[in-house]
Order: sequence, then C-alpha cells, then structure tokens
Amino acid sequence: MTGLPSICDDFGTMELEDRIAAYRPGWFVAWNYVEDDKMEALSRFYKLTRVAEFAAMDDPDRNLMIVYRLDSKQGIQPKKRRTRRNSLVSPAG
Repeated sequence: MTGLPSICDDFGTMELEDRIAAYRPGWFVAWNYVEDDKMEALSRFYKLTRVAEFAAMDDPDRNLMIVYRLDSKQGIQPKKRRTRRNSLVSPAG
C-alpha cells in the first residue's frame, strides 16, 4: 500500500528466511521486541537498525510499535519498485 519494500511474516506458506531472500524487504516492524525466530531469520541477511518507536494500544503485549531499517549484510538491496515512468523509458541508441 505504501510502496515500501516489506513483507508480513504472519500470512502465506513460505518460511520467513525464504521470504526475506525472495522479497528483500527494507523494513521490519515489531511489537515490543523482535521474537527470537524472527531475529534469527532476519540477522542472516540484515543488521536491524532501530529507527523509531511509537506508543500504541493499551495491550501490554502490543503497546510499543518499533520500526527497524534492514541494513544489508550481504549486498542484498531491497527490490526497487517499477514505476510507470521507469517502464516506459526506452534505451538510447
């Protein structure tokens, strides 16, 4: 919806490591902390850099939303979105 390269680890049939390799997200959002299994999958590819946190909801398990930027460890860059402008550019020559 926002155009940011991201994935949701709660839906679908792919393992999180496979999704990370396939979709190369640029961001990760967690409630309160990053769970161990998610950190293990993410840390294989990325260094998580905490960039923001927001007080949210009144549930003690989900009262802090934390935004992490995923900085590549292995030269993996987030996929670039193709825009209509980019797809219409013809090669020179």
